[in-house]
Amino acid sequence: MFRPVEHQADIALEVTATSREGLFRGALEGLIYFLTGMTSPGEGEALRELTLTSSGFDDEERLVGLLSELLYAAQVFNWGPRCVKKVDFDGDGSVGSVILAVPQGGGANLAREIKAATYHKLKIIHNGVWRVNIVFDV
Repeated sequence: MFRPVEHQADIALEVTATSREGLFRGALEGLIYFLTGMTSPGEGEALRELTLTSSGFDDEERLVGLLSELLYAAQVFNWGPRCVKKVDFDGDGSVGSVILAVPQGGGANLAREIKAATYHKLKIIHNGVWRVNIVFDV
């Protein structure tokens, strides 16, 4: 589950989940919502799988890396993300995700430009429930 939260000059997202995978999925879904204004694919859209990966020292670094990969695919390569198909963690400290998206040149218009996922006050908390607040630079 995700919900937008108010932040001074940027935009922020609060994500809560019952699992680590759910937390990453919620963060990706929230970013897709910020980018497109959509929470599911449009009817009749020709979707393709977009595979993203990220590795890092800890979950915070992996999360920012994965969100950055999605931003890069959407803004540089004109992929229109629509929903998260899966999130998987490897034993080597990396995380992968498959996003269903409108491919390059498929009319992937973004509702908002986001410069970056930031580390500003980023801390993943796990005390029975997984939580994180993510600030995006717009």
